[in-house]
Amino acid sequence: MISTIPKPMSKHHRLLVQLSKIIHTRSISSSAIQSQTSKTSSQFLVEASQVLQNNSENCNHNDSNPKITHKLQPFILERYLAINEFQSKHQLSCSDATGWKQSDILELADEECKQLWNNLSLQYTESLGHPLLLEEIYLKYREKIEENSNTKCSSDSYFDPSQNSIRILECIPAEGILMTMMAFLSPGDEIIVQTPCYQSLSEIGRSRGCQVINWDPIYDEGSNEWKFDITLLEKTLASHHKIKMIVLNSPHNPTGYFFTQAELLKISELCFKSNTILFVDEMYADILEEKQDTITSSTVSVYESSDSKPKRLTPLISAVGLPNSIVLSGLSKPAGLPGLRTGWLAVSREQTTLRGTMSSKRLHHHLSSCSN
Repeated sequence: MISTIPKPMSKHHRLLVQLSKIIHTRSISSSAIQSQTSKTSSQFLVEASQVLQNNSENCNHNDSNPKITHKLQPFILERYLAINEFQSKHQLSCSDATGWKQSDILELADEECKQLWNNLSLQYTESLGHPLLLEEIYLKYREKIEENSNTKCSSDSYFDPSQNSIRILECIPAEGILMTMMAFLSPGDEIIVQTPCYQSLSEIGRSRGCQVINWDPIYDEGSNEWKFDITLLEKTLASHHKIKMIVLNSPHNPTGYFFTQAELLKISELCFKSNTILFVDEMYADILEEKQDTITSSTVSVYESSDSKPKRLTPLISAVGLPNSIVLSGLSKPAGLPGLRTGWLAVSREQTTLRGTMSSKRLHHHLSSCSN
């Protein structure tokens, strides 16, 4: 590991964090998860403690003898949700906004969007995504692309040949993680993963035969927050010579930590110097808002627009356009539209990642012949 977790204020808090790490990296049977549905929280903590004790010899997840397993371990969180999510009367830990009704969305549409909806044909589309959708995704990031790549976009069109900063692939978000890992990672590679994490962000690399190095948060009792120390990341990059990818989730689920734009730039520079790919899961990026010199998570930020046009969300902090970057985002979380199953990959076009981009496209053709 590149960091350890100091003892937080609550022993139960520490226990649950450690348990979540094991759940993300070790297989626990679905029957064991299902049996928790009828237990009190105290009983769960007692049995969770036993799980930790039984797995104490396995808590170092930096496998020294990587093997390509070709088999993904059970997705523990999704199995748990499949059992409980739609059976519980109250949910206290939702990670997404309340979903929209289709009728509510259509009420917000302007005349142009209504015409597009009324004339929509449910036939096959371009496999990499509908041109209008790709255009909107590009416009969402246009300002950030200019900032991160130090180039002035000469056109408002994603399809302008002069636009060489990024390539965009429309995908289901979970599909985007799979495509990226399969396109870029090989047996024996090392990847650094910000943990705890959505299991796919580490498990797919592990199944590819990669050594997964956990980047764990450090608990700051002064601020009562979890933080990720970039100096530890830098030391790990310097001491390992087979690192192929750094995997971030910013804003981070479950700690809520997010990297500033300056920190993302620093990490990108480290990746560029070490010829390492920076993969950033930005599914929650639209919750951040700029207020003077600080960033809060109170509301989303939008581009200013005329009254006749809907406003376009734009992230104030994003790795899109940074060298060697691949950014995953979508409409599931802040937008409250998981039912649309719409996300995207924004891939920088440096020579170091161009081959992988082409591989991602080939994989995309196998996974989606009719994208949104």
